[in-house]
Amino acid sequence: MQGESLTGLMAPKAKQTDAPDRPAYAESIYGHRAFGWSALRAWRAGKYLYVDAPKRELYDQSADKAADVNLASKAAAVTDTLSAQLSDFRSKTSRAGSGQSNLNPEQAESLRALGYLPSNSGSSGESENASGTDPKDKIEIANLLHQALFEAEDGKYQEVVPKLEKVLQEEPNTNLAYLELGRAYTRLKNYEKAVPLLKEAVVRLPEDALAHYELGRALVESGNWTEAAPQFEAAVSSNPKSAELHFYLAVVDERSQRIPEAMKEFENTIALDPRHFRANLLLGRLYGMQRQPTAALPYLRQAAKIDPGSPEAHQFLANVYKEMGQEANARREQAEAERLQAEKP
Repeated sequence: MQGESLTGLMAPKAKQTDAPDRPAYAESIYGHRAFGWSALRAWRAGKYLYVDAPKRELYDQSADKAADVNLASKAAAVTDTLSAQLSDFRSKTSRAGSGQSNLNPEQAESLRALGYLPSNSGSSGESENASGTDPKDKIEIANLLHQALFEAEDGKYQEVVPKLEKVLQEEPNTNLAYLELGRAYTRLKNYEKAVPLLKEAVVRLPEDALAHYELGRALVESGNWTEAAPQFEAAVSSNPKSAELHFYLAVVDERSQRIPEAMKEFENTIALDPRHFRANLLLGRLYGMQRQPTAALPYLRQAAKIDPGSPEAHQFLANVYKEMGQEANARREQAEAERLQAEKP
């Protein structure tokens, strides 16, 4: 829609009376995305505040600043007028595309849980219109989910589990609860319970990189490397700018004996993060194992430069130098690897 500059109203000499009374729009669709409840939208015009919800609300803010008295049933004409204005405003505006995010999956999900990023997937394609359950009637369950999310951030997974189980018992369409409960069980090393929950999260959130990553992680921890690979592939597809996701996929590919694919993903990791220690180390090692010491050398040198205290980096360098016939360099790196290894506790 066509915007209007507010710069003039911010000037030091601007007077409050110079500002026309402008309608204001606000919305909250968190309840819909997290629980499948109704979205909430508000429209303030003149002295009235209208809230579009399953139970419509109208407040006269000139006389009721705390919005305690709902006038919607007594002032149907005003309520209908503001409802029409809100609908007209929404019909003239549209949400811009979100673009590609540079956040890693856990950062993106944290912001999404707090409402700063849109969800990657709706709840089964349901409408966000003001129908169904009113979020204001479900404050207790929403607060329980939020408390669990904060406790998960603090690593209190034992406390998280019963809260999220209660959320799912009360609101089984809470997509985020499946993901967070599965993550909690993974951190508690209870993969038998984690995997089914995370599989359900992936079904409900098919475009969510974190859901695929967490399922892949739980499958890896339970020894199912083959089934984990497609989950990391899906995570990379959803967030292709994440160096860590490319790295995890490379490790899974290597463990699954998909060596060319693993090398490609290590290269993708390094392209995104040239100082990624383990990607340089493991790619150099793979080139060395394939008797390509010249290709291996720059990656292993970079690994040793990033972490000069790594015995593995110096050992792999010693092997490559020996393969290249550079005996002096090989002896130097071998001695450094042995020294560092001896100093380990």
